[in-house]
Amino acid sequence: MLRSSSLIRVARTALSLLHAIVLFLGLFFCARDAVLACGSCSVSADPLTFGGTNVRWRITNSGASPIEISSVSITWPAANGDLVEVNVGGVCDNCPADANGGQEDTDSDGLGDACDNCPSDSNLGQSDVDTDGVGDVCDNCPDDANVTQDDGDSDGVGDVCDNCPAQPNPGQEDTNGDGIGDACEADSDGDGVGDVCDNCPTTPNSNQADADTDGHGDVCDNCIDAQNPAQIDLDQDGAGLVCDNCVDLANPD
Repeated sequence: MLRSSSLIRVARTALSLLHAIVLFLGLFFCARDAVLACGSCSVSADPLTFGGTNVRWRITNSGASPIEISSVSITWPAANGDLVEVNVGGVCDNCPADANGGQEDTDSDGLGDACDNCPSDSNLGQSDVDTDGVGDVCDNCPDDANVTQDDGDSDGVGDVCDNCPAQPNPGQEDTNGDGIGDACEADSDGDGVGDVCDNCPTTPNSNQADADTDGHGDVCDNCIDAQNPAQIDLDQDGAGLVCDNCVDLANPD
């Protein structure tokens, strides 16, 4: 007949073994359903105790990618002793939904190139405001969808949001706030003053001199010293009505 101390040892060993099996199964199903941290995960156990005390361990997923369980090891240093440690190891898949056998991760952000919306720029959060599949940190129009990322003038600003799509202007300066960049505001006479604010839009006059302050620059005003904003010239001689000494007969001199 077994002595009571032997029965206790047998019972303790059986309970410890049962606990280890339950823990193993828990780790296995956790790996399948809850997804463990990428890389390896270890769980240290408090010494097993009995007499009404329940031992419970928790595994927390602190990673961003799933893990494929490849090994489970249990450290049990002595017969009838306490279970000390359980280690779960595996191979990390940085793109669990996309095939990428090489696990390439150019920007080292933990997401494989095959599923990273900015494979060359680290962006673990994968923010994509315009939902065009290109992450904000590498999208040349982060607020406007442009899957192809076309940039005709190669200024780093995509065509769909560039206020001068044919003229490089990475700063997108727009002094008058009209939505047309300063770099491409129409300037017919090429004097550096845009047509919409040039007092002689077809005659170069970068200094914009206007002696009579009628809104017409001196170089194109048909009455330089007399205000005539309408620029009326009945005889078409180049001298405006208000300063023409023969209003009905052409006499440019």
